[in-house]
Amino acid sequence: MPKGFEEENEWEEVDREEVMQRLQRDTDAKHVDPLIMHDRCTATVSLVHETHGDTPEACQMVYSGMLDEQGGEVWRRRLKVTEQGTPIDLGWLKDKPTGWFMFMFRTPSPSKSTREAVDKMNSRCIRILIEERDTGLYIKANGFFVGCCSDLSGYSFVSSSGDAQLNIYVQPA
Repeated sequence: MPKGFEEENEWEEVDREEVMQRLQRDTDAKHVDPLIMHDRCTATVSLVHETHGDTPEACQMVYSGMLDEQGGEVWRRRLKVTEQGTPIDLGWLKDKPTGWFMFMFRTPSPSKSTREAVDKMNSRCIRILIEERDTGLYIKANGFFVGCCSDLSGYSFVSSSGDAQLNIYVQPA
């Protein structure tokens, strides 16, 4: 057992303010790394390729970046996407530069678990357009798309079949 873990540790929940007060109290402010005292965004993705009868192969990707604004909030929206196309409505984020974003296309499981119903659900996608031009990018059913850009105002989405719900998360820059 690693040193210091001989006894069962109890983890206490603390809020950001308390953590900052502890850092200030326990550390000379001149020697505190400024990166410790900054908001950040972290994304972790594990990609596992499984072949029947073989050992799965895994790849993990991690992105972590500092946020420009201290204490900023993540902008969240649910967008109903149609086959005719639906532009993004940025609300209060309209005139602000964006940083990272994530689009999630969640689809409910089919009520009938037939192969046909599952295939139909899995064939659905949402295409991503910029300034009404097809980018060639799309989000498959129950998939996601993560990226960074300075302006999402020209983005719109088109459903491949019927109405679809897209969850959008944006961290302002």
